Amino acid sequence: MECFDKIRHNKNMKKLRIAMRLTQKQLGLRIGVSQVYISKIERGDIDGLTVNKIIKLSKVFHVSPEELFKRLLERKNLNG
Repeated sequence: MECFDKIRHNKNMKKLRIAMRLTQKQLGLRIGVSQVYISKIERGDIDGLTVNKIIKLSKVFHVSPEELFKRLLERKNLNG
């Protein structure tokens, strides 16, 4: 539940990743994508993000896929 609380307070996936002491490359390796792909997600570019990747990310961050998706959408909306 600690990670869930972090994502609730840190609406930014980058902050959560850093709090978990993961590099973009390490996170990418955990879910099967490149560092560049993680960078795009962190910037709010989630147009190509699949349900499968959301599920994998949610497992890494110990949050529900719904909560993670909600936070990613908020980030996307902030970026226009």
